[in-house]
Amino acid sequence: MKEFISVGIIQPVIDPDTAWGLLPQYSLNVDPLSAERIWEEIRVGLIEMFRVEQKPDIIVIPELHLPVSYIKTIKRMSKDNNVVIISGIDFQPNARVKTKIRNRAIICFPSAMGTLSKSLRMSAMQFGKTYFTYMERSMFKAGIIGLGPCEPDPEQNMYIFESAELGNFGVIICSDIFDVERIMLYQGRIHHLFIIALNKDLNTYFAMAESLTRLL
Repeated sequence: MKEFISVGIIQPVIDPDTAWGLLPQYSLNVDPLSAERIWEEIRVGLIEMFRVEQKPDIIVIPELHLPVSYIKTIKRMSKDNNVVIISGIDFQPNARVKTKIRNRAIICFPSAMGTLSKSLRMSAMQFGKTYFTYMERSMFKAGIIGLGPCEPDPEQNMYIFESAELGNFGVIICSDIFDVERIMLYQGRIHHLFIIALNKDLNTYFAMAESLTRLL
């Protein structure tokens, strides 16, 4: 296992107070013009990181930032450049019950991650948020255009990813950081924990992250 791993962070500009519209109803996703701008910021950031001599082993993109239409593209970029990518995805409806809304992220694993070899294949999976914020619950309850009043669709799965090169790591979306059961699962089992969030309460998250470095 590597003694150190290199992590890249891309932080596009997005205003959580207006990105999904305003009352009386919200949009499920950010408007197309904003989505293209956000993707362009992500794309440029990825290209710049891929170009450096010692490119990151893992690149992290915040909660809710990746437009759904670019999921396939980011998977391809992960494989072609042999870099693990963890990215939050814009809201998605449950495939069976459209009024249940998911907050998910994707993690992409190129087959040769952590090495200098070329990846011939890539595995990817989406994982979901369990504990939705007050802002999200209020937004869904007020109504989504085309769907009407909605509710969160919490996902209970927790994951530990194992890599001989990069070590074991966990992933958390935003307010799931306060889930004690999840933290107990990770305790003593992981080397790295990646938390992606779209939250303005930086002080709380800094304090929580500092506490977790001691606990885990």
